Amino acid sequence: RLMAKALFAGIVSAILFRFIFALGLASALDGLGVVPGLLGIVLTFCGVRQLTAQEDHCDVTQTLLVRGFRFLLGDRLGEFYDEEGEGLLAVSKGRVCVTLLGVVIFLLVTVNFAFACDV
Repeated sequence: RLMAKALFAGIVSAILFRFIFALGLASALDGLGVVPGLLGIVLTFCGVRQLTAQEDHCDVTQTLLVRGFRFLLGDRLGEFYDEEGEGLLAVSKGRVCVTLLGVVIFLLVTVNFAFACDV
């Protein structure tokens, strides 16, 4: 169920960003000249990292991205998936926190924005 929500958000954001870029934002960003180079460097880094990755089952909360979100959000990051409410936000210890589903959807939207630069 949570995967379906993340996939739906990813598909909607991909369609939306491609539409916006087709309307004219792509030509504005193309004038910068830096965007395709940065995207190429990031994709190369990700590819090399995948080739050298070990098959170990680590805790998702110990990944670099979740640690970065923990640094930014502090105790507002709930390091759990809200299985019952299936929400991006949940109340934990009396405070509203971003769940791991919120982190996943934020990253999907960010990646879709980067890949929409190809339009």
